[in-house]
Amino acid sequence: MKEFTATSITFAWEPVELARYYVFKVNGVISNVSTNEITVNNLTPKTKYTASVFAFSGFLNGEKSEVTQKTRMKMPTVGEYRYGETYILLDTDDDPNVMRAPISDVDGNYIATGSVTNGKGKIYVLGNAKIIAGHDYLVTVTDETDPNNKVASMPARITAKIASLSVHDVTVSDKVVSGVTDPNGQVRISQNGTAKTVVTADATTGAFTFTLSSCVVGDVILVETKVGSIYPSSKTVTVRDTSGSITVNNYTLNTSYVTGTYTGDVVNIALEVNSVLATKIKVLSETTYQYYSKGVITSEMDSAYIIAYDSANKQLDKKKITINKA
Repeated sequence: MKEFTATSITFAWEPVELARYYVFKVNGVISNVSTNEITVNNLTPKTKYTASVFAFSGFLNGEKSEVTQKTRMKMPTVGEYRYGETYILLDTDDDPNVMRAPISDVDGNYIATGSVTNGKGKIYVLGNAKIIAGHDYLVTVTDETDPNNKVASMPARITAKIASLSVHDVTVSDKVVSGVTDPNGQVRISQNGTAKTVVTADATTGAFTFTLSSCVVGDVILVETKVGSIYPSSKTVTVRDTSGSITVNNYTLNTSYVTGTYTGDVVNIALEVNSVLATKIKVLSETTYQYYSKGVITSEMDSAYIIAYDSANKQLDKKKITINKA
């Protein structure tokens, strides 16, 4: 036997001088083989197969050789592992003879062994110096049906994933610290070196948000992912003032809307006609706005403006509307 997987075994033997071919038999199937090696595919995992082979010179049969080999188990199903978590968790066959789950680096160097009970496995890796953030590892389980011939499963490759993190700008007007991390992950938020809170992200989207009680332009906000007792990734943002601008399209009398575009932190707009300010409304989309103006702007001589505001209703921009005849 040369090598084997969960569904194949490669058998090899010493070449025989003057052999015309080799007669190979496994699982009741006989094959004439011209070389001293054959791979048998489409086998059943965790199953013993007995194979025999002898050389044939064209006139005489050589001495028969026989070997029994068990195929490996299928690879275990390993859950996503975030660097800093206590255990690597896995699922495998519910078999009382499957009790151990070793982990190694990709070069096969042993790191640790976990336990398996009723098909559920866990490997304790917290604080293990050989587990490095961002590196890949191989996890197997061991079939110990024959204590003298323990057979490792096919390996599952996993990554010690570094918790993901993105953080949005923080402005002095809205005071909101927000961003995205791993679903159901945690982040610690600090302001000017003082820890403020730990927030748990949404279980589906990973979005998180926290409103500071107060802040000023220049405050330093540190957001760190929290996995177990460590903080594997972080982002820093500096509180800034809000800014934004608008454009306004020419308005034709008796049409319904004043329209235009905006950039930056614009959240609300309002129409001002002859120094009378109308109600503030939210912008239409991420880049455009419209404001109902029919019957409000009634003459080419009207003095009309669109005014842009941030989330705290601080004025960011004001543009005059050019009015055309109908």
